[in-house]
Amino acid sequence: MRGETAVIWERLHEFFAMGGFALYVWGSYAVALAVVLIEIVLLILRKRSILGHLGWTGADLKTPDEERLAQHRRPDREGVVENELP
Repeated sequence: MRGETAVIWERLHEFFAMGGFALYVWGSYAVALAVVLIEIVLLILRKRSILGHLGWTGADLKTPDEERLAQHRRPDREGVVENELP
């Protein structure tokens, strides 16, 4: 296309320098990543808080696979739990 120049980096450090705009480019990526990670942590904390207010425990939230495994556990002769899968 006319008027557009392709950016071609010959070396890896040129890519990371981003034509002199590395601070802005990589800083933007870092801020975006931090915001996403903070949002994930806040969602997890909010979920725990809501479930706590509802009176649910982690035992109430087992997946079907965890339920199936729990049904087939038996104590070993030394008190160590062994799994017996069907």
